[in-house]
Amino acid sequence: MGCQFDAHDDCFSFDLWMRAFEACGVAPAAYADRERPADEAFPWDVIDVGVSKRFLWREYEKALAGQTTPDCLLGECPGCGLPRGETCHSLASAAPPATTTESAARVECPLPLSETEAVYRVRYSKTGRLVVVSHLDLIRLIDQVIRRAGLKSVLTQGYNPKPRRVFSDPVPVGVASRAELVDLHLYHQVEPVRLVDWLNRFVPEGLEFLGAARVEGGRPRLPSVIEAVRYRAELRTAKRPEVEALGERIKRTLKGESFPVECLSRKSGRRTRLDLAERLLAGDWTFDEAAERLRINLTWRVGPHLPGLGVRDVLQALWPGADEALDVLEKSEVYMDDRSEGRLRPVVLRAGD
Repeated sequence: MGCQFDAHDDCFSFDLWMRAFEACGVAPAAYADRERPADEAFPWDVIDVGVSKRFLWREYEKALAGQTTPDCLLGECPGCGLPRGETCHSLASAAPPATTTESAARVECPLPLSETEAVYRVRYSKTGRLVVVSHLDLIRLIDQVIRRAGLKSVLTQGYNPKPRRVFSDPVPVGVASRAELVDLHLYHQVEPVRLVDWLNRFVPEGLEFLGAARVEGGRPRLPSVIEAVRYRAELRTAKRPEVEALGERIKRTLKGESFPVECLSRKSGRRTRLDLAERLLAGDWTFDEAAERLRINLTWRVGPHLPGLGVRDVLQALWPGADEALDVLEKSEVYMDDRSEGRLRPVVLRAGD
């Protein structure tokens, strides 16, 4: 019935889901609102997580009564069903603890608390195995890093308060990045270098905080501050004539010659045609004939009021067959408008900025 991107509030359609339930003869209230007895077979009973169903039901009853169970890492064993000793670890993970410089146990944050809110613009990289992690999961991961670090976040208002943070527009799944940004709202007044060093003690492999800077009141906020992005790509090829043809296409596009690119709209799911000449700001390429490697850097304008320009769509239009030849693809830089100098400048946040 056309449901897609349901995790986004602006795309979710409650009516379409109700029509789908009706067409399939499913009564959602029988699943969502019915009180279940303890002896009922639950859909997830086939999954063995090592914790007994009796323990989980006891925890459910304690939750209804407003009672808590102490963490077994800090107190006595609650009898969840997992074996004690070296094989018994936190239920937050089904794998051994990650190899970070700090343990998963609760730590005391050395950064002093403040009664006033401070906003830090933090630059981070997403590489390795994390390139296949979606943006929503990456947000949850960064929230977990902040909690593990013992930082006190400013919370949003409303029925379901969450840590206040604003992210720049994400890269597509499968694309690495060394130029992601997030504005963190914290109750800590510290030097940005100390914040970055402390956060990096708790990150998993593939995530690294590269630098930070204070965002003072009145300064533009994410993502509107970002005016342009640069992508770096490496492709396998041994055909110099095709490389020269690519160079000519980039040169003509930079001079203003129209170059149509068909891109998939994330909201509508339809393909739209955009003119790369209206957006492309810079482009360069090098060809290593001995290694049969083509390296491309492309910079184009972005903004909240501009339609999305997919990097894979751009590469495919410039180099037919790029998907099969692509070895490296990453967002390498983001740019903001420096109004004092009337030009774009990189958002270079280093640890001491």
